[in-house]
Amino acid sequence: MKLVVFNRLEIIGFKAILELNFTFKGSGIVLMKGLNGSAKSTVLEALNWVIWGSTIKEGKADSVLTFEGVRPDKYPGVRVILYFTVDGVEYIIARHYKFKGETFGIKTTN
Repeated sequence: MKLVVFNRLEIIGFKAILELNFTFKGSGIVLMKGLNGSAKSTVLEALNWVIWGSTIKEGKADSVLTFEGVRPDKYPGVRVILYFTVDGVEYIIARHYKFKGETFGIKTTN
């Protein structure tokens, strides 16, 4: 059996999250706690989206964009990056939607 360990999740512009860098500490069960409406479920949706390309609620593609009421003037779009290891080998998954910027030195244009 292969051991998969999530190390870090970087989120820009996903739903109610403008920017978040989340580091998974240790191994095993991860606990996220916070007040209602503090985007705990949104972090899990971003994790699902970066891995599978769909949200938990299976909404329209635009449903991953930051809500209009909290978007900054120079909203870059959505980028989620997951850093993880499988049996000690590091992998990275990056997913974008209407993102204007660079990821690992590569300009995104979708």
